[in-house]
Amino acid sequence: MNTPYHISEQNLISEQTRGRQDAQTLEDIRRSALESGACALIRNAASVRQAVSMLLTPQGREFALKTGFPSLALWRRHKENLGMEDVLIDCGQAIAEDCDFIAVGDSRIMASFSGPARLHHVVAMHGAEVEIHASNYAVVTVTAVNASVIVHDDPTAIVTVEEGGESWAR
Repeated sequence: MNTPYHISEQNLISEQTRGRQDAQTLEDIRRSALESGACALIRNAASVRQAVSMLLTPQGREFALKTGFPSLALWRRHKENLGMEDVLIDCGQAIAEDCDFIAVGDSRIMASFSGPARLHHVVAMHGAEVEIHASNYAVVTVTAVNASVIVHDDPTAIVTVEEGGESWAR
């Protein structure tokens, strides 16, 4: 039997505080992005999740490579609001399987990708270390901004690493 969620004044205050924190985080992301030269599309992000997801688009990855945005300080300042399931900020060691993710700071991720179901995107920034294992026709794009990337792949996989405005494929 499921226990119903108990609505209390404390929960409501907590939700209100979380909403204010999310709004502050989103505003800080927008301001920092625009100051770094981002296009006006960042203003259309309706949530922190949407703003972070923009970093996984081709334009977002290119912007990160050119500018280093978001800065490590911004990630860390808003770690509580930005540290989502697929955003790993100073997480130490972690394992990722067949999923897109962003690794930042003191994060060491071993990621495995298998199969051609879709194109996978990985962004590693500001000291993160990512080890990619790709097989069985997997296709992975890794964007590395001041980060370390090691690739292990079989002859069927395609892994492209974008670094400092250049890219190389294995």
